[in-house]
Parts: sequence; C-alpha cells; structure tokens
Amino acid sequence: APPSVFAEVLAASQTTSWMAPPLMAELACLWIQNGMAQDLIERRAAITDNLQTIAARVLAELPYRAHAANTHLWLPLPTPWSAREFVDAASGRGVLVSPSTQFAIDPSNVQPGVRLCLSFVGGDMAGERLERALGALTELYFEPPRPQAFKM
Repeated sequence: APPSVFAEVLAASQTTSWMAPPLMAELACLWIQNGMAQDLIERRAAITDNLQTIAARVLAELPYRAHAANTHLWLPLPTPWSAREFVDAASGRGVLVSPSTQFAIDPSNVQPGVRLCLSFVGGDMAGERLERALGALTELYFEPPRPQAFKM
C-alpha cells in the first residue's frame, strides 16, 4: 500500500483477518467430538467446587462474596484496614492477595477490599496449603493493622 494509506490498510487487514490458529481450532474440534472438552469442563467444575467448599469452611466468619463457578473471592475489609496495608500484611504471612484499587476505575474512590484467588496446586497437600493460607487471612482480618513506618 502507498505510504499515505498504509496505516489504514494495515488496520483493516488486522481487523478482518484475526482468527484462531488453525492447529488450536482443529484441537478444539477434536476435543468436542471425542468428549475431552466435556471431561475438562467437568474436572474443572469439580476442582472449583472443592476449592469453594474449603473457602466456605475456613472463611465462614468473614463477609466474603463469591460465585460458585469462579475461583476468585472478594473480601471487603473492615475499618481501619486499607487494601494496601492488608495486602502487605498478608504478604508478610506468605499469602498473596490483590488490592481493590487494582480493579477500580478511580482508585481514590474505592472501598477497601481484596481479591482472593483460590488456586489449585496438585498434590497431596493442596487442600491443606489452601486452608493454611485462608486461615492466615482470617486471623489477619480480625487483627488491627500495624503501623508501617514511624512518622513525625
């Protein structure tokens, strides 16, 4: 294309020629036809259900919100916690969570909270690791935040 219209031709070409890679499309079709896709859906649902069951038991005292088909939970934080303080304190206990400000359009106008991701790490200790992590968050939730630095 001539330089004067190259950007427009490139944009039109990219917009109209996007597609799934042929190998991935073929694999998806095969998995649908032979039942593998349904098997994967059922296995993932079972894993999610197990993770949600563990969370419901360990976080029973907390006002978290969740959807049964999702492995992400939302935990609003009580006063005087800020999302950043809670994230830092949780990290100090070996548990990583994401602050509410990370998901806000206007981070200066957001309620303090954190998102928890219930991850599945295979092995015999997977459930116990999740229980310990959620237990640490439950304990932290009921503690007051500690000063992060001395200010004068």
